[in-house]
Amino acid sequence: MAELTIKLATGARTAYQNLLLIGDDAAEVVASYLDQGQLYLLQRNKLTIGVALVIPQNKQVVELKNLGLLPQQQHHGYGKWFVQQLLKLLREQGYQTCIVGTANSSIANIQFYQRVGFRMDRIKHDFFATYPQPIYENKLQAIDMLMFKQEL
Repeated sequence: MAELTIKLATGARTAYQNLLLIGDDAAEVVASYLDQGQLYLLQRNKLTIGVALVIPQNKQVVELKNLGLLPQQQHHGYGKWFVQQLLKLLREQGYQTCIVGTANSSIANIQFYQRVGFRMDRIKHDFFATYPQPIYENKLQAIDMLMFKQEL
């Protein structure tokens, strides 16, 4: 994966909103956390193909709040590489635990996070009830947020 690099985003984060909306369908929700934490860019041959927004929860715990990868770049191992490298970077920054949440209806995401070493931690019941519009995936409504964690 030598053509892949990670860099910290600078400038207006709204430039990456299309990628952030891949990771979270609700523009209003993305806007509520857009300026928090650090935004990392996944670049392939100097072209940005993905983003990851991480928000510290405290000195030991960081949340992977949003992960978005262009659809045509998915299923090539880039997302896995991105998360693995990001976790190494977060460990080097002194974090001990990374958490991530996904909807109960996001079957592919649930599988992905477990494949990259996250383990189910808890459930935030009715989390998506506050979203402006109902979200449906895989013929299921997103209702609960499944939280995963990985010790770094």
